[in-house]
Amino acid sequence: VSQENPKLVVGIDPNLKAWLEFQALSRFAGTRAESLRFEVLDADEIHFPGCFDVIFCLGVLYHTTDPIGMLRNLWKSMTPGATLIVDCQGIPDSWGPEANQGPASGGASDEPDEIQPLALIPKRSYAGAGGIWFLPNKKALTIWLERANFRNITIFYADKLSVDEQRATDWADISSLKQSLSSDDPAMTVKGTLRLIGFMCEPRVANSKIDGYSAALE
Repeated sequence: VSQENPKLVVGIDPNLKAWLEFQALSRFAGTRAESLRFEVLDADEIHFPGCFDVIFCLGVLYHTTDPIGMLRNLWKSMTPGATLIVDCQGIPDSWGPEANQGPASGGASDEPDEIQPLALIPKRSYAGAGGIWFLPNKKALTIWLERANFRNITIFYADKLSVDEQRATDWADISSLKQSLSSDDPAMTVKGTLRLIGFMCEPRVANSKIDGYSAALE
């Protein structure tokens, strides 16, 4: 990010510990530039009208109780033509034996089933991780972004979560993805549910926000 010489970079996290870590690292690194800030805010407290040209929303959407509401707040905080980079965990399109089946028609059809927008709501946790509210498939994630007024949505990555990414470290010696996967079938969790997918996508704000509002009402 620094290579782009941004006028302002703002980190946002609801955890006070993250803010304290930022303050400590900034002090030891000797970087207390006015262009680098950190705000302790929750998802529904993000209000920076027309401020950002680029927003990175990484590993957050599935932890909020209102993902579309959060995306709308992000959209309002962005300039016309701005870019949002989203990293979101989710479920495969073919979730369960009936996931891609449309309404019962009483007979077989040669037409391929249309992928339905689905989101899993875990009862308490999923694959050992707590604080997860909604896990969308690719179609549902796209619709969330569209309902939040984003356009030109490109999903440029969709693959199973990697144990190289989701892992314990010296900084966080915790039970992670590897411990939650079945030793007999790594495509499944120890509780018999499917391994999650990681999505990366790049939606954009319309060049005119009025156009974005109009399209959302159609």
